[in-house]
Amino acid sequence: MQIRDISRLHPELRKIAEKLQQLCQNAGLPLLITETFRTKERQDELFAQGRTTPGSIVTSVRYPDSAHCWGVAFDFCRNLKGKEFDNSDKFFNKVAALAKPLGLTWGGDWTGFVDMPHFEFTKFMPGSSTQTLKKQFVSPENFIKTWINTVESVSEKAKNVDEALNGGDEMTNKEFGDRLTVIEGKLTTIEAGQGRFRYIDENTAKIAPDANDALRAASAKNAPAYGANGFDPPLTIDMVRQVVWNYRLGLYE
Repeated sequence: MQIRDISRLHPELRKIAEKLQQLCQNAGLPLLITETFRTKERQDELFAQGRTTPGSIVTSVRYPDSAHCWGVAFDFCRNLKGKEFDNSDKFFNKVAALAKPLGLTWGGDWTGFVDMPHFEFTKFMPGSSTQTLKKQFVSPENFIKTWINTVESVSEKAKNVDEALNGGDEMTNKEFGDRLTVIEGKLTTIEAGQGRFRYIDENTAKIAPDANDALRAASAKNAPAYGANGFDPPLTIDMVRQVVWNYRLGLYE
């Protein structure tokens, strides 16, 4: 069965797809998303097409080597009956020009198997390969278990928890740490069954790129005073990790 629902995409890619739809609407480009997530049955069916079943070859990979099987790709066409794949006016190129700055890889740029109606999320598909995903998660099922249901709901709930806990007064370093601990507990409860938040990086090196921005943003939300030498007294690495996590969730926006 062909799935067109963007809610079946990775939450980050879902937001990008929504953004692209709006950009295309503003530009007068009638975009229609035709396929998102693919089951094993669907990928097997498409791989057989043009090989062991009638039709033209439409994919070069078996399950689970398509980005669609991992929820990190979608296909599209022109939303105009009879001209869905007409590129005489460079429709696909124009859509791609809007999509690539959003973090998407366009199949129209490939050599060999050119796939103009295809976008995939570059973040999870370096070199347009599923090898990184397979090495880390083994299967699409394991990868999907790490997803948060919706970025929007988590961000909004996180903000609500933050606002409820933050009385607006200056806090001591210990109070700030205690508040972050409570937030973590509340959000884990909110998303019960979804597994531990993947936004919490276990590797300290992974939080470094966002640490300074996160601490400044936290300071603007009545966290301890931030100066040239950082928080005073300094936060522990666990507290910094939680600040970065909250920053990535959008608590300090």
